[in-house]
Amino acid sequence: MAFLFETSQGRVNEWIHTLSIVLQMALGEAHALPERDPKNLEQTLALCLSVDFIIDGTERHIQRPHDAIAQQEKYSGKKKAHTVKNNLIIDLEERLVRYLSQTFAGRIHDKRICDEEDYTFPPGCVLFKDMGFQGFEPANVCTYQPKKKPRGQELTPADKAENTMIASIRILVEHVIAGVKRCRIVHDVFRNTKAHFDDLVMEIACGLHNFRATLRYTISA
Repeated sequence: MAFLFETSQGRVNEWIHTLSIVLQMALGEAHALPERDPKNLEQTLALCLSVDFIIDGTERHIQRPHDAIAQQEKYSGKKKAHTVKNNLIIDLEERLVRYLSQTFAGRIHDKRICDEEDYTFPPGCVLFKDMGFQGFEPANVCTYQPKKKPRGQELTPADKAENTMIASIRILVEHVIAGVKRCRIVHDVFRNTKAHFDDLVMEIACGLHNFRATLRYTISA
């Protein structure tokens, strides 16, 4: 960017941080940002057109921290790398990111994030989840999760059919996350060390996805 705009890298860094706040404010005015406060989650989801939602976690690679304690906290055994993690709750009908959790260290399990943020859903909701949320059963919510093959046994044809159905629905969350990660700053290795900036850029990336998806939904409707 410094080369393209014929300026210094320091000036580019300064403008990125300044304009990120402006972009966040603009997306907020457009009502494109996801909810961040778990206390408002139930109210936010109650306003959606659909009662079907998907929850999933996503990790982003970061530069290896210098501090040994930070290295241990940020190391993800799943990714075999240093990461940060967020949970996303997505509206199945409009495919918007309705809720984005706070940014946690990579070693934190998806379900533990749910437990710490204490999610509540409107009664009668349907929630699709993967094995990373084993044991997460919100009150008054019908949850669907793929069934694991029992040791030494095979799944029944009915279980296999249900797993296929769940997988066909859950692929939508991968499409949404791919839309969020069109922003290279949340796709490539994140090297910025400014406090809370890793959280801000993820919120902005979700807001940009919601903004694009809302325009597509409006045009198609």
